[in-house]
Amino acid sequence: MSTGDNTFDPQAAGAVIDREWRSAIQLLEGLGDGEWQLPTRCAGWSVRDLALHNVWGVTMEVDALRRSARGDSDPAEGYTMPTHSPPTEILATLRLAVTDLVDGVSALSPADADRSCPMPYGEVPLPAVLAVFMFEAVLHANDHADAVGRSAPLGPEVTPVIASVLAAFLPSMAMASTAERPDGATFTVVGETVRLDGGWSGSALVMGPAVADPSFAVSGDDSSALLFVTGRLDVDDPRLTVRGDRELARRFKELVPGP
Repeated sequence: MSTGDNTFDPQAAGAVIDREWRSAIQLLEGLGDGEWQLPTRCAGWSVRDLALHNVWGVTMEVDALRRSARGDSDPAEGYTMPTHSPPTEILATLRLAVTDLVDGVSALSPADADRSCPMPYGEVPLPAVLAVFMFEAVLHANDHADAVGRSAPLGPEVTPVIASVLAAFLPSMAMASTAERPDGATFTVVGETVRLDGGWSGSALVMGPAVADPSFAVSGDDSSALLFVTGRLDVDDPRLTVRGDRELARRFKELVPGP
């Protein structure tokens, strides 16, 4: 899948995945022991916690591709490293997993476009799976950079993929919320080129066409708008403009937890 449309382009996806995970690994390699304990934007997680999660996530993605190739529909599983694993071991495991993932993605061809992958949350078509793999690599590389004071905006070449994954998966993320749903409330998040509109109908979040008069609207550049939706920026960040029900906007990640 390319970063700008629905074309199934494993080589382009593999290049993004490789670049983003390698940048995260290079950053982690330069950290001192104390810096592995720095907090990240992922609530309750240190850099070390996030790196352990990355190992699980990338190994799960490798397993998903392998199961897909052999027609195994059992949900993919990731490797959970012991929490006391030293940074050198975490990095070695992550490097190997990233190599396996990039090799697996690069081995795909246009003939594989109709296949699906047995992800932990269900069967997902391969084009959408590659978008998820890029999403995870881009977002978590950005998380690590932010944690050590090297924050940078999401690049314009990846923001379309981030937006497409969020549009597809926000309703399922919302299902994990234990908060009371604001039935009838709507929202719009607008960047320079990306836009996400949705609202709650009963207990479900429904993504749809543009909302004319949303309960709240958040706007900013593409990167800032998407980082808000993923819970990386809050409504008081100066890069964002908020109109309407500010408190409901503040509760967005309570209502739509993850990723």
